[in-house]
Amino acid sequence: MHYNNQDLPSYLRADNEIAKLVRPALFAQKGWYPPSKSKLNSLIKDKLKDTQSNSEIIDAIIVPHAGYRFAASTMSAAWSRVSSRDKINRVIILGFSHRFPLKGISVGKFTHYSTPLGSIRGDKRAVDYLFTQEPELYTFNKQAHLNEHSTELQFPFIKTLFPEAKVVSLLVGKMDKTQLQKAADSISKLLNKNTIIVASSDFTHRGPRYKYTPFQNIDQKDLDKQLGKLDKGAFKFISILDSDNLMQYKRKTGITICGIRPINLLLKILQKPDSGYKANIEHYTHSGKIIGDNSNTVSYLGISFARQSKDLYWGLDALEQETLHLIARRTLDDITKSDFSPENFNLVKYSEGLYLSPQIKQKKAPFVTLKIKGELRGCIGHLQPVEALWKAVSNNTMAAALKDRRFTQVTGEEAKKIKIKISVLSLPRKVNSPKKIKIGKHGIILHQSGRRATYLPQVAPEQNWDRETTLKHLARKAGISPSQYKQAQYQVYTAQVF
Repeated sequence: MHYNNQDLPSYLRADNEIAKLVRPALFAQKGWYPPSKSKLNSLIKDKLKDTQSNSEIIDAIIVPHAGYRFAASTMSAAWSRVSSRDKINRVIILGFSHRFPLKGISVGKFTHYSTPLGSIRGDKRAVDYLFTQEPELYTFNKQAHLNEHSTELQFPFIKTLFPEAKVVSLLVGKMDKTQLQKAADSISKLLNKNTIIVASSDFTHRGPRYKYTPFQNIDQKDLDKQLGKLDKGAFKFISILDSDNLMQYKRKTGITICGIRPINLLLKILQKPDSGYKANIEHYTHSGKIIGDNSNTVSYLGISFARQSKDLYWGLDALEQETLHLIARRTLDDITKSDFSPENFNLVKYSEGLYLSPQIKQKKAPFVTLKIKGELRGCIGHLQPVEALWKAVSNNTMAAALKDRRFTQVTGEEAKKIKIKISVLSLPRKVNSPKKIKIGKHGIILHQSGRRATYLPQVAPEQNWDRETTLKHLARKAGISPSQYKQAQYQVYTAQVF
């Protein structure tokens, strides 16, 4: 049996090649940063060497995009904070168009982005996916991308820190609140554990050149103080992911943050339940300090967003989720045929023609749950990673359908009605008290007297159980008295359920 993959969306197919379309490094030639490979390499590495990274998980940064003469130190301070991130394979850049007014978002369709350090690949699958999500919101304005520096000036840092990463280059234009939320929701679906998001923006543009003169005829010390107060007033709202009040602050003060739309979109993207981010200013300066001329100044902030919650987990993106669902469905449909024989079970067949991302190929622990009209029909999984995720999903689909001892084997007619849920687990961690367990957030593993049982995070909310009721049921599932749940040992995990 072979599958007709031409009917699949292009972002799922293994054969997803198109003609090469290269965006040249135009602003290197215009002097915004060194066009020489050796000089650019030395500049970036020297700047990064003067900054610090630490063990915090940084999911997003805000960086300036002025010429490197002005902004390289601030850019390096922000980029250095993500330098410790391992296996980054996608960088989403939120820039904006200085020279071409845009509505909605222009998505770069380039296959390659040139830099003096070598080219960076465009993430075609992610780009294709966005166009399927909100086709009225996403366009491709080639001239806007070719003539835009807010994104280009980030590319050399990406090439230096994450040479194998692919780029999603977005120019954020004018949107109403509904469109902004749609954009945030669709871009959020591209986030996985190997993704970072970058919003490109300078801060206050002050002086006659920018037609914004909030304070004049003051000395250097007072200028620094007033500019700092103005810029950090905006940071106050950025730090709490408050996009609405940030826009109100702009209207109230007139602050000229050129990339406020990309920043606003970033804040919307990061506004997840239990997001738990801590924003830090990594570097702050303005052009007057750098060139000794305060007649016109531009402020530069490098800002990082550090993950605070242990349970915040980006996991798999929507493309990977869709691929795993397709593998599970192909498996279920095949193994429930009347002529199916276990000898014919073929993992490779079920993944035929599909693009298997690095994450899908990693060992992970999934559960597969089968339901008909909301009633459980089978559920089998792993608590620890044992094999590649796509293989484990296929194997657990077969096991849930044919080997769950609580049920008879799923028939072909039933398979047509079954809804498949896949839960990909984080690694379990021990908690020293049942009170640390968060119902609806944590999956729970109970250990007592050599027995073990687990509930996925979604089980208790589906049954409307509180914590005590959940743990008593879990104890019973493990084969011990419900009254013994307080004496048991517990581990918790989170799960991405789709």
